[in-house]
Amino acid sequence: MGEKTIRGDVIKIFAANLFSQGLLLIVTGTFWDDWFYYYRDRTGLWKEFMEAGRPSSAYWVEAVWNIPHYGYRWLVFLLFMFTALIVYAILRNSDMFSIEEARGLSILYSVIPINDARIILCTFSYAVGLASFLGGAYILQKYMRGEKNHRLCFRIAALLLLGYSFIIQSLLIFYVAVLFYIFCCEYQNRGKISETVKAMVRYIGFFILPILFWVGKQMLFPAYGAFANYNKVTIGAVAKAVCRLPLATIKQIQRNWFGIFDFVVSGNSIMIATIFIAIYAAIRMGIWLKEKINQGIDIRLCVSVCGGGAEY
Repeated sequence: MGEKTIRGDVIKIFAANLFSQGLLLIVTGTFWDDWFYYYRDRTGLWKEFMEAGRPSSAYWVEAVWNIPHYGYRWLVFLLFMFTALIVYAILRNSDMFSIEEARGLSILYSVIPINDARIILCTFSYAVGLASFLGGAYILQKYMRGEKNHRLCFRIAALLLLGYSFIIQSLLIFYVAVLFYIFCCEYQNRGKISETVKAMVRYIGFFILPILFWVGKQMLFPAYGAFANYNKVTIGAVAKAVCRLPLATIKQIQRNWFGIFDFVVSGNSIMIATIFIAIYAAIRMGIWLKEKINQGIDIRLCVSVCGGGAEY
C-alpha cells in the first residue's frame, strides 16, 4: 500500500468531514442545554455534573467555554476528524477489509446523520471520550499485531485510553467488541478454543477494566440529587431496555433519515426510495459476504462457538 494511496484517502476523509460537519466551524448561537452555561456559572456547572457523577465533564466544559467565537466547536470538529482517521487506520490494518472498504466505511462514519448534539458545549466531553476509545483501540491493535518496540508502553497506553473513555458510559457496551477482538486475535494464533481461553489470562487487565471503572465510579462519584437514579441498573430496567431497543432503534433511524429529506420531498417518496436502497444494500452485502467466503475467510471460530467448543 503506497503512501500516495493513504494520502489520497486521508484527503477524501477530510473532505467528507468538511462537507458534512463543516457548519461546526462557522455556526454561532446557543442551543438546548447550553443556555444553562451562558453566564459561565462555575458553581452551577460543577453542581450539575457532580450530581450526575460525571466530574470530568464539568472539567472539559470549563476548559473550553472561554474559547472565543464558539471556538470549542473547532475542537469538536478536529476530534471527530481524528476519530474518522482512526477508524480508517483500524480497518485498513484489519485483514477483513480492503483499502477501498476501509476508506468507504470511514467516510460513511463521517457523514452518517447522527449525533447532532456534538454542536453543544455540554457534550464536549463526548468527543473527548470517543477519541480516547478509538485511540485506545488503535493502540491495542498495534499491540496485538505484534509490534516489537514499546510493547509495554502500547499496553499501558491502551488501558489508560480505553479506561478513560468510559466517561461516556455507553462505551462500556461497545467495549465488548474490544474484548472480542482480543479473543479473535488469540484464536487466530492458536487455532483452538481451549488454548485461546487459557491465553486470555494474559489480558486480565482488559477484562477487569470496565468492572474497576464501574465500581470506582459508584464508590467515588455516585449520582445523587436531581440525578439520584441516573443510569441505575436493575433487572426490570434491563428487561425493559432489551424489549424496547429494537423499536426505538428503528424509530430513531427513521427520524434521522426522513429528517434529511422531508423538507424537499414527501414522506411517501422517501419511503419508496428507502425500500429500494435497502434492497440494493442487502444485495451488495450478500455479494460482499460471498466474496469474503470465497476468498477463504477462516470460519472455524464461528463453527466452534456454535458447536459449543467441539475442541474440548
